[in-house]
Amino acid sequence: MPGGATAEAAPSMGESWTTAFKSWCIDADTQAESLAAAAERYQATDKAGSDDLTSAGSLRGPR
Repeated sequence: MPGGATAEAAPSMGESWTTAFKSWCIDADTQAESLAAAAERYQATDKAGSDDLTSAGSLRGPR
């Protein structure tokens, strides 16, 4: 409604939402980077474990 308090508060609300949205985007990027790093560590550990099992399977002990 023209002249109401809502119209006066709209610019401030817009600025608040813009600031919050930018912060959320930064947080989402940080989370994505953390998940990617965790996935890389998981794959490296999984590969190392697989290599160890493959090596152990080819060992021949005393007969």
